[in-house]
Amino acid sequence: MHGVAWFREAPDVEKLLSTKDDAEFLDAVEKIISYADNLVSTVNPAISPDASDAHNAPLPKIKPRVCNKWYADVDDLHIDLVELIATCQRHTRCSTAYCLKKKRDGQLQCRFKYPKDLQPVTRIVTSDDGEPTMLTQRNDSLLNSYNPVQLSAWRANVDMQMIVSRRRVINYCAKYATKPEPRSKALKSVYGNVLKSLKGDDASALKVVQKVMISSVGERDFSAQETCHLLLQLPMFRASRDFVVLSLDYSRQLEDYFEENECVTGDSPLEHYCARPVTPEFANMTLLQFVQRFKTSRKVGEGLTCRKKHVVVIVCPCISPDPQGPNYEQYCRQKLMLYQPFRKIEQLLGTCYTHADAYLTYLRSNTVPATLADDILRLEAAERENNNSNTEEVSLK
Repeated sequence: MHGVAWFREAPDVEKLLSTKDDAEFLDAVEKIISYADNLVSTVNPAISPDASDAHNAPLPKIKPRVCNKWYADVDDLHIDLVELIATCQRHTRCSTAYCLKKKRDGQLQCRFKYPKDLQPVTRIVTSDDGEPTMLTQRNDSLLNSYNPVQLSAWRANVDMQMIVSRRRVINYCAKYATKPEPRSKALKSVYGNVLKSLKGDDASALKVVQKVMISSVGERDFSAQETCHLLLQLPMFRASRDFVVLSLDYSRQLEDYFEENECVTGDSPLEHYCARPVTPEFANMTLLQFVQRFKTSRKVGEGLTCRKKHVVVIVCPCISPDPQGPNYEQYCRQKLMLYQPFRKIEQLLGTCYTHADAYLTYLRSNTVPATLADDILRLEAAERENNNSNTEEVSLK
């Protein structure tokens, strides 16, 4: 079971993007570390702080197995936690069947990177990919990260970590959303037969992909969990938020339900927004806020309904944010449509001639939300690159 949890009272990790000598950065680090130490732990209470007695760490409690004990039957929470850590949380054995993988030099290495370095205190460092990473206080090199309350209630292996990088959150979600099921023997045999049938010039990469797709289209492996959910008519997923697709290319909205001989498309959220009521509530409301707060009807003028759940807005088409890219003008127009109130697209330009200039003016204002921090960093990097190239040209002359 994998998941991501948001905590309302958590400190703002976006402040870690500030200059490292900045007082705001240092204050953010202190608050984040203090919060993390109360949330996650890699400290084994059965081992001394300096790990001098780690070799005497308790063995797993299997007779009777501590995991089978009901939480309501626990008398001593400290002893129970020590036994659960020893039984469920320590990576005491590596094997080639599970975690040992060969590196390029042929050496075997644990893919979970155990044993891990001890940490006298919790700290935030910059990893090799330039992202901030949290190293929690650790006195046990084999201990998996845990939350005491969660471990005591779940009574099985847990791995709770605090992520302090937006990119790592995106990578984590994308990894498990796209992770396929292991191939069955039947599917492996299909692929094997395809490879055996290729001869001579047919053995190109394109031919291989084409034949594999033709052989497996319409067929895939179903996991045991998915099969049970289908048979029991259980929902395949649950989410605390709704997801809304917002098209900004003026396309109409395809309706989910419609009667016979009825038009299958309706007015898009963009059309509803441009025709929103002329009242103080809607005067300075942006398109993004409008879509997040209201459900729209099939036709403009038929009324708006307040949403009960928070929504994640998926904007399409997806355009590259590269300031040097060929579609940057369209990207800037999209951002202005999302974050600037308007009733006609022409209003987004203001006194500028291009959407790129108008967006640059907006980013230099004091009303920019934190979600656009990456765009500001990209523009600053592009300006530095242009200044460096101009300096080189002057020196050559």
